[in-house]
Order: sequence, then C-alpha cells, then structure tokens
Amino acid sequence: MPEYLVGSLKAHRAAQELEREVAGANWVQGPGWVFPSRTGQMVRSNDDWAAWKELLKQACVRDARLHDAGTQLRRSCSPMGWMAGL
Repeated sequence: MPEYLVGSLKAHRAAQELEREVAGANWVQGPGWVFPSRTGQMVRSNDDWAAWKELLKQACVRDARLHDAGTQLRRSCSPMGWMAGL
C-alpha cells in the first residue's frame, strides 16, 4: 500500500475516534467499518442519496445524480493532470 494512503487512513482513523467520542452512548461498535455512519453503523446507500439531495437543495442548484458529479469532477480535473487513475 502506498505510504500516502497509509498516512491518509491513519488520519481518517484519528478523525473517526473523535466522531466516536462525540457520539458517546449513541456509538454502535460494528465490525470496524472504515467509513461508518456518525454513530458507527454501516452507511446505507439511501443515507448518501438523502444527504446529496439536501446538499443540492441548500446550494440552490439543479437536481443531479451523485454519480454524475463524480463523472464531471473527473472530466474537469483530468486535463489538469489531477486524479489520474480515477
């Protein structure tokens, strides 16, 4: 595993420990999800969808699929050499 990825995962784990402290008694200890919900549970795809729709609404932009946003990001960044391999 590349060293930059190891560092990123360690930083993510430290941030996750803070989320665990904030959640307190609401935290549910699961099997060690890398990207759990704010309470330690598995993230359901519907949760992402609902958060995405709320973000679009708050930003006052047109409705769009989350998948389309990722595709547009790759198209926009590719000519600049960013995000190679995504």
